[in-house]
Amino acid sequence: MSNITKQFDSTPITFNDGGWFNATEAAKAFEKETAQWLRLPSTVEYMTALAEAIPVKITGLVATKRGQNGGTWLHPKLGVAFARWPDVRFAVWCDAQIDAIMRGAQTIKAERSALRVEFAPMTDAIVRARQEGSGIYAIKCASNSRLYIGSAVSFRRRVAVHLCMLRAGKHHSKKLQRAWDKYGSDKFMFGVIEVVPEKSGLIAREQHWIDALDACGSGMNSNPVAGSVLGRKHSAETRAKLSASHKGKPGRPHTDESKALLSAAHAGKKLTQEHRKKLSEAKAGQLKVITDDVVRRVLDARASGMSYVRAAKHCGVSESTAFRAVKLIDLFRRRHHDALIAELHILGA
Repeated sequence: MSNITKQFDSTPITFNDGGWFNATEAAKAFEKETAQWLRLPSTVEYMTALAEAIPVKITGLVATKRGQNGGTWLHPKLGVAFARWPDVRFAVWCDAQIDAIMRGAQTIKAERSALRVEFAPMTDAIVRARQEGSGIYAIKCASNSRLYIGSAVSFRRRVAVHLCMLRAGKHHSKKLQRAWDKYGSDKFMFGVIEVVPEKSGLIAREQHWIDALDACGSGMNSNPVAGSVLGRKHSAETRAKLSASHKGKPGRPHTDESKALLSAAHAGKKLTQEHRKKLSEAKAGQLKVITDDVVRRVLDARASGMSYVRAAKHCGVSESTAFRAVKLIDLFRRRHHDALIAELHILGA
């Protein structure tokens, strides 16, 4: 089941799509402990009566979870009774949230029951047999009945792409890829939910079916927003890998075409005085970090006939530092040209 986080007076309260909620998290918000409430005689009496009415074992009303979102989770029917303990307002709010979640679950169940899709095994044969067409499709795992919803300009090409990525273990939906690896390719089927002749309407209809069938929450979609990566959350491990992969790498070089477009976009723009001042201060700061020793060594290297690249390597600095060191001296000479000429005349006298 997927988790749903709601806000009560700016405090996050976590539910799952079955209406259960994290009582440990809620109790902390009111500086209380769930164990205290569970030990109350009135609580034990209520749980006994509720277990008989549902019916379910009394232990089936409470679940303990470890790790992320860990704590004591309570059955929807028990959750509202718990919510009355710390605060009556919280109980009213909690009742409304659970009701909305349960009604939403019933709507999704009804949509799935009404869904009539002819599924076929995801094999190379389906690629050859599938007619061209655009619309909304579903990939279904027979082992757990979970769905992946997508849109396609060409059903034939799209299913071929899915097969290629899944077989290579590089599908963008980690949920779908893990299910494929776990259950095997023979458990997956492809079917068309809706034909959409107008390609401009694909994203809107895909979003409708993602929401209607809860394809991101209880299905195998990674993104809650159709045609976008909005809402996708990378794991801490993935974020660390992305960060490590970009360290020490130069930025992507611009093509001549992109340079021309950037130049045209900035043509005629005038910088404000404040912006000019900030740029000046930033550049001045860059020049100050170049020590006199670096300047001397770079000048000596250049005087010996070395290029900027070789001079930079010889002095153990970057090419830009070597270039700025020389430009710094040129700037100094231009600004103090008259004073230097006068001093030369005095020395020569």
